[in-house]
Amino acid sequence: MASFVCTKCNRCCMNMRNLALFEWEAERLKAIDPDAGIRPAIVGIIGQTDIVLQWAMEDKGKGHCRFLKEDGCSGYPDRPLVCQAFPLVKSGLLNNDHENVIDRECPHMAIPFKKGQKLKRDIYAKRMGETYGETFGAAIRLDAARSWISDLYQFTARKIRMEGKQTPKGKMGLLEFVKRMDLMHESEIECEIKQLTRL
Repeated sequence: MASFVCTKCNRCCMNMRNLALFEWEAERLKAIDPDAGIRPAIVGIIGQTDIVLQWAMEDKGKGHCRFLKEDGCSGYPDRPLVCQAFPLVKSGLLNNDHENVIDRECPHMAIPFKKGQKLKRDIYAKRMGETYGETFGAAIRLDAARSWISDLYQFTARKIRMEGKQTPKGKMGLLEFVKRMDLMHESEIECEIKQLTRL
């Protein structure tokens, strides 16, 4: 069975459009480059507030990532989860969903199972772990982060509705919103994000 080895060919960095970011990643990349072209991508509504659930970073033209330089990614240590997990777009562990897990545009991707093959969750996880190593770990963290944001949004919307709280007009990130509405403290959010990075 072939193993995935990232050769840092940068093809994924040359074929990205609107890179998906979580709020903490967007803030981190904006701090590195205030002109990074980061904008809201997926927006929900709670009361009078437009809640940004996912951010996107625009490419710098021809699909090239803004952080791609001649010698590779200039933001590599701070790269978002979606980059860390590539060529995996999800872990495939949620709902035992093994379809469309691997982005086939990666020239070095490896498929550790046959098309349409149904594997038990533990066997699938073992094969993916053996084949993708830390990249598979990043895909698991990516799934967890997506689930956390979705759950937090639903919880927050219910809580605001049940308590009849007034919400500010305008647009803001979900994490900023829960802090402003005193639903979570900064330290609690930081703890959650830290836990995601340790999965």
